[in-house]
Amino acid sequence: VYTRGVEIRSSNVVFDCQGARIFDEPGGQGRGILIAAPVDVALENVKVRNCPVGGFLNNLRVERTGWKGAIEQGSEYDVTFSDIVIEDSTFIDSDGSGAFINAYVTGVPLRRSTFRGSEGVGVYLEAGSKETVIEACLFEDNGYDASTVEDIFV
Repeated sequence: VYTRGVEIRSSNVVFDCQGARIFDEPGGQGRGILIAAPVDVALENVKVRNCPVGGFLNNLRVERTGWKGAIEQGSEYDVTFSDIVIEDSTFIDSDGSGAFINAYVTGVPLRRSTFRGSEGVGVYLEAGSKETVIEACLFEDNGYDASTVEDIFV
């Protein structure tokens, strides 16, 4: 069991939790799994799988760091993300969104994963994000006050 988030900031990474749980300590309010790179750096071939994540503000967040004010109109997709695959994972009891795909992020398939008990939406796609594919996922009881993290892993 891990009580701090994980950050992935480079290409060609496979992060397989093999069922190890990642959940926030009370009051932590961070990010469970953060996949990020600066706006001028391409990110590709990242796989996240078999991860039960719970209790963070965003259980999963994919972002181009520093995009606000740094990307000129018309060049939003000059440097892209591609093949950022999230699969066979469970994102439960987020204090915000189960997954947050930030602005101008491209190419994020979400496969065979569960998004349950988020206080906000199960998956939030920010304006300008594109090519996100949601395939064979379960969305359940999102959009209201979630139960405690301890309840989800029983």
